[in-house]
Amino acid sequence: MQSDMILYFGCKKLAARFTYQPIRPYNVYVRRHLTFDAEFHRQESHRELQEASNLQMILFNKFSKKVDSMSADVRGLFSNAVNKQEHLQAVLGELTKIGEELKHTRADMDMKTKTIFDLHRHYMGQLARFATLE
Repeated sequence: MQSDMILYFGCKKLAARFTYQPIRPYNVYVRRHLTFDAEFHRQESHRELQEASNLQMILFNKFSKKVDSMSADVRGLFSNAVNKQEHLQAVLGELTKIGEELKHTRADMDMKTKTIFDLHRHYMGQLARFATLE
């Protein structure tokens, strides 16, 4: 900590004078509790969950359309006599399996999203009750 108010410094033909003045720092107020806007967080969480659900639906719809498109392309490939009918059945069987897995995954994601929505509703209700207690 500097105790002298004026200091002089020199280097060859140069000289410098520094005058120190006391500075009062701002008061710092520390809150014991931060404010919590439960309604804002509820709305924002709901918006994000809704957006994730919409993106999931778009993704599964696009994938399902792609599987249908591939099935039509495969049928076109096997329309001539050179390609055997059993190969067509094998490829279409695989595409059917992919479609079934897609449906299963979509149902699983829908269930998980619903669970998240339910948990969100539950915890937001608890936060709202907690906010009224303060």
